[in-house]
Amino acid sequence: MENFGERLSVDDIWRVVLFLKTIPNGTLKPYRSPEPKDYIVWQPSKELIAWTNSHQKLIGNVSFEKKASQDPYMQEAMRVFPGLAPSDHLTLNNQAHTRLSLQDAANGIKALYEDMLNRAWREAKARGEKLPPESQKAIPPTVSGQQ
Repeated sequence: MENFGERLSVDDIWRVVLFLKTIPNGTLKPYRSPEPKDYIVWQPSKELIAWTNSHQKLIGNVSFEKKASQDPYMQEAMRVFPGLAPSDHLTLNNQAHTRLSLQDAANGIKALYEDMLNRAWREAKARGEKLPPESQKAIPPTVSGQQ
């Protein structure tokens, strides 16, 4: 089948889609132009409603909780993977078929942060810079404006 995306604009494609949605409402009668009231309003099927009721519960979904996570690494993982729920797991399509969850992402972000922090600390120490007490490294990071 021909790729119409190269010959039709986005507006043209939507005009076709909207026209096709009017066909069941008698718009193919001669000398009749479709009107906005003729368009079929999308409604989810019974199967889709059943699936969302069993898989997309708002209660217990971290995205809808008012109390945010206090762990800065988990907060950043939730920003990077906004659609991932705490119980979800992805399998990456790499040679190792790496499993990924929010907790895995948070652990990875923490490992990267600590590696960069320790490397910068060592380099500053090697240059002879005055450093704060080492206990300061234990203070969790914050990102301004994203609290």
